[in-house]
Amino acid sequence: MSGPSADGGRDPGLQPERTRLSWRRTTLSAAVAALLAVRTVARGGASTAGVV
Repeated sequence: MSGPSADGGRDPGLQPERTRLSWRRTTLSAAVAALLAVRTVARGGASTAGVV
């Protein structure tokens, strides 16, 4: 059978992969933002409270 299956043709293995990739992007974005904040504070551009 080459038609869609009873579950709408979705591959159940793709959802965990998409979730894992989205968490990876979120973690990377948070890490970059934290590094930029630390760099700004280290260069004296803003106070710690101002960055937070």
